Amino acid sequence: MHKLKELQRILPEGLVADTQWFAQRGFSSDMLARYVQQGWLDKMARGVYRRPAPPLLWQQVVISLQALMDWPVAVGGTTALRLHGHEHYVTMGSTEGDVCLFSPEPLPRWVFQVETNASFHEFRSGTLWPDKPPAGQAAWGLRPVAYLADWELPHAFVRMSWGTWSWSLVVSTEERALIEAFLPVRGKHVSDFDMPLRCAETVRHLNWRRMQHLLETCRSKRVKRLVLWMAEYCDLDFSRHLALDRVDLGSSILRLVPAGESSRFSAEQRLYVPDALYYDRPPPDYAF
Repeated sequence: MHKLKELQRILPEGLVADTQWFAQRGFSSDMLARYVQQGWLDKMARGVYRRPAPPLLWQQVVISLQALMDWPVAVGGTTALRLHGHEHYVTMGSTEGDVCLFSPEPLPRWVFQVETNASFHEFRSGTLWPDKPPAGQAAWGLRPVAYLADWELPHAFVRMSWGTWSWSLVVSTEERALIEAFLPVRGKHVSDFDMPLRCAETVRHLNWRRMQHLLETCRSKRVKRLVLWMAEYCDLDFSRHLALDRVDLGSSILRLVPAGESSRFSAEQRLYVPDALYYDRPPPDYAF
């Protein structure tokens, strides 16, 4: 009974934890199996449990990773942009669509096995950034966000309040998220550009100093070129303030369009993009 009371104290209702987390706190596999049989725990996937609660939401999975299991992961890319308020492009339906998670390490496989209201997509943050999402700092996420105001996060991340208890969800800033949104873009099809460009059309007031720093530290020359091309294509204000001589774009010509297909060359970024992107293009202030 003592361990059961401890379980209710250390595992917040709605969050999930794996067997390693439980083992570090003295809960054996046999004990967990017994709690499942007695109805004190629900088994969400192999080796993953939570206290009985309503259907699992994707935010609960991410907060569990960040705040319980101290995992260096952040919500980024188009998902972070949606959380920042640029959500007009979200697919309508019964789920919240795709959720982009950025971590320097492979996420536990159970993340993709538990059933939630969204589909998780994993990206290696090290492809773009030399820094890591704030693992240790995210552990404070089970305190209401209001109590964390003086506890500083790296400038590339923000805390967002979620849920009844205002738990902290660690998310990329708008500037970082916009760059991350172009990581999956390979350019073989016009549709590859659709989601990032729809995001970019809504992001009109970015912090250009933060964008300057992010572009200087970003490791992917392909992504940096795409972001700068996007800024020109969407006529975003921040691009007028950038010191591009401090951004390493490489010297080669980057061709995203397959040979033989119609393309357009952007001289400043030394980049070939699909020519179809310019067909019937709406004016810059067009709202998708």
